[in-house]
Amino acid sequence: MDKRIRRNELCVIGLPRCDFVFSSTRTCFIGYGFLESALEMTILKHLLSERGIEPVEAGGTLAPAQNAFCAKICSKIITSQFCIILLNNDVRDGVKVPNPNVNMEYGLMLGFNKYVIPFQRQAQKLPFNVAGLDTVKYTNENFEAKVGAT
Repeated sequence: MDKRIRRNELCVIGLPRCDFVFSSTRTCFIGYGFLESALEMTILKHLLSERGIEPVEAGGTLAPAQNAFCAKICSKIITSQFCIILLNNDVRDGVKVPNPNVNMEYGLMLGFNKYVIPFQRQAQKLPFNVAGLDTVKYTNENFEAKVGAT
């Protein structure tokens, strides 16, 4: 087993290397659409906290005078033990569309080779570029059970 510390040496947006250490905190980064996932976030935060894992989200972090992308998203994904992504669509002008920020976060998670547990509401469809990846489909009634089983 390789016991070397793995640091992020290449910034994905071209800044100097950050040297954040992969999986160095007892956290789980959760990517989600802020307006569409209140029930899910309540359940996830509770279940993770019960297990001694701090839930981390971009929306719950302030980063004054810092690059918000680095401080609120990228560094948190890098240092998390694992990630959860809620791939639920937003409704814009009456049309359901994938949330671009959530999908960007999912891409970072995959690019950083993180262990990711993706969820999406049963009635929705995944974007074509991630449709082939295993995703846990759920309803409001069975979400807590599905989370507990993963």
